[in-house]
Amino acid sequence: IGLTPPRKFPFGGAIDSDGNWGYVHDPTAFRSHFDTTAITTTSHDVNMNANANLCAADEQFEGIGGYKILKRIRNHLEQQPSIKNVSSHHHHQQQQQRQRMQPKIMCIIYTYHGTLQRLRSILATWGRQCDGFLASSTYTNASESIVFIPHKGKQGDYNTIWQKVQSTLSYVHEHFLH
Repeated sequence: IGLTPPRKFPFGGAIDSDGNWGYVHDPTAFRSHFDTTAITTTSHDVNMNANANLCAADEQFEGIGGYKILKRIRNHLEQQPSIKNVSSHHHHQQQQQRQRMQPKIMCIIYTYHGTLQRLRSILATWGRQCDGFLASSTYTNASESIVFIPHKGKQGDYNTIWQKVQSTLSYVHEHFLH
């Protein structure tokens, strides 16, 4: 794959599964493409006491805590007066206005090929609460919301995570700010 971006980093964009620049991810595709029955788990990956939370809480990633925080954020946003006061049983225009006012939560994680099982667990649990989902990685797999967003520096190197975050946030800002 040629990593010469069409624009200067961190604004290079994403690469599709065939190695072409210009890929635009559908952040809602995981809802129709991801089969939660295909998840294979081990005792290391699963907290068996929390059926709704397949992510182990003792790992250094979002786990149950991330799920709880996401739920608290959504509950807080849904309680805002500007949303509560708009009645959903009025005219079609008021329904459209309510949809525009409804808060949206885009969940973005950084992952790599070695954490695919964790990603699947996230998609099966708290990831489903997200209005949109994107897993920034070193390859693209649209059916699992994985997007290759190259960055300046060596790809997949821990020392270049800040560059990866910059490129990912630039990509999200350009394509999903609405």
